[in-house]
Amino acid sequence: MRILLDECVPRPLRRELTHYEVRTVVEMGWSGKKNGELLQLMIQESFTILLTTDQNLRYQQNLQQAGVAVVVLVASSNRLPDLLPLIPSVGSILAMIAPGVVIEIKDLCRVLALKHPFQASFNLGFLKPLLNYSLYSVEVL
Repeated sequence: MRILLDECVPRPLRRELTHYEVRTVVEMGWSGKKNGELLQLMIQESFTILLTTDQNLRYQQNLQQAGVAVVVLVASSNRLPDLLPLIPSVGSILAMIAPGVVIEIKDLCRVLALKHPFQASFNLGFLKPLLNYSLYSVEVL
């Protein structure tokens, strides 16, 4: 299984995926490539999974036809500290994801804050360690 980290994902995140062969878009020399071309290059180089934070990718490309699986990390930002808590869910998903499938892994604290604007200024992040990652969900799209 070969995983490609999209340009929008911090490169140090690859250190959290030590059980997999992980490359970055920059490392592959594919910086600035449009999504369609990037997906074609992935197939040519035998990548099976794209790890991204681009939530619009599924609307821009026919990912089922592309033949790669896509894991979308949805957090409050693309910063490493915001993405790291999602990694345990990523590990579980990588074991069973299939080509053409798009899966979003979301931080439910962020979703809750967005659904209830009156709570938006209230930081629920302190609850995360107490609930042993139960504030994270996986959504198959």
